[in-house]
Amino acid sequence: MKKIITYLVLTLLFIGGLYIYTKESAYSPVSSVNNSSQQESINPNATTTPQVIPSKTFTVEDVKTHNTAESCYAIINGSVYDLTTWINKHPGGKLAILAICGRDGSTAFNLQHGGASKPNAKLTTFKIGTVGQTSSPVACTMDAKMCPDGTYVGRSGPNCQFVCK
Repeated sequence: MKKIITYLVLTLLFIGGLYIYTKESAYSPVSSVNNSSQQESINPNATTTPQVIPSKTFTVEDVKTHNTAESCYAIINGSVYDLTTWINKHPGGKLAILAICGRDGSTAFNLQHGGASKPNAKLTTFKIGTVGQTSSPVACTMDAKMCPDGTYVGRSGPNCQFVCK
């Protein structure tokens, strides 16, 4: 009986290790970038500063129009990412990406990846800009908070924050 239990435990550890190894290797950096005029190798251990690409500012409405597999933009932690080419390559399946196309996927991304370095590094390769002010008014939820002075305030402002006076 002990031999069977030991065999099962070792098998499960092996399968779990293999799963983790294959999942993490899917986030490995791209070994090269093919440019029309030249091919440049990327060294993941390089200490030089990456080339800065000018950032475009998008509104939430702009991002909402890119909500399909043919054009998938998502907002994650205030930045806008074009995830179109990542949909079919995502280790967690394409539905995870399709679910955030045209939306703010910050909560989904942060809950799933929780600050892990490889997913964050991979995500930065898709950044195309940041989110600016929306062109339409923001509708805040109707909850209230009690301030230290005993008064109640509702959410207000572009970020729907509680502001005590």
